[in-house]
Amino acid sequence: MKNAVLAIVTDLEGGMIFNNRRQMKDIALIEKIVSRFGEERIYISPFSARLFANFSNVTVCDDPISSCTDGSLCFIEEPELLSGAEDIETVAIYNWGVEYPADKYFTLDLRALGFRKISKEKLKTAAHGAITLEVYKKI
Repeated sequence: MKNAVLAIVTDLEGGMIFNNRRQMKDIALIEKIVSRFGEERIYISPFSARLFANFSNVTVCDDPISSCTDGSLCFIEEPELLSGAEDIETVAIYNWGVEYPADKYFTLDLRALGFRKISKEKLKTAAHGAITLEVYKKI
């Protein structure tokens, strides 16, 4: 198991992508994610590269979960890249709390994969009001 953090952003219904477009473009939220979990290396797909342009510790690769190492952050926007998530120790889900149009969803059953929720908190953002952060750990 990798001592790494997988971070995703969803809408109220778990939506992640609509018509090949991301639902989230909030750079302030990306900064919060990085300041909390991305002290070491950050692994992302080419799709997310624009969001992380201001950070120097980023590795862009086609399979971020397989590439990430212990102590790193893996940020995924595309559900099809979640293969291997069961090998990650921590999952952080940032939820907007509203429903947007979506055609690709976060569908992993974290409980069935052995994860348990260890914390839940509300975060304030200037652009979107309150966002809920739920952190799950592999038990």
